[in-house]
Amino acid sequence: MRSIAMTSKQADKSEMGMPIKGTTAVIVLLTTLCAGLLLVNLNWQLENEHLQQVLDRRMQEAADAKMEAENMQGAFDQKLKEVAILENRIHELEKSK
Repeated sequence: MRSIAMTSKQADKSEMGMPIKGTTAVIVLLTTLCAGLLLVNLNWQLENEHLQQVLDRRMQEAADAKMEAENMQGAFDQKLKEVAILENRIHELEKSK
């Protein structure tokens, strides 16, 4: 018949037969590892959010610069047309003299 009282050797082991101190050490190690991975993951998420904000800002700046360049090109083209009209008028005035 099996005795209900544990011997000192049985008290040092868990139900699975692993030493209790070793089991505790493994649990602490795995818990520390998981906590470290969570911190790394959080850091990566924060860095990704920061980089996304920088990317969004730069994309907006690029879109604004493109719009400004297109507006400047339009204004330049308009000025070229005005210059061409004035040159034609000057040429016509010189012919009529």
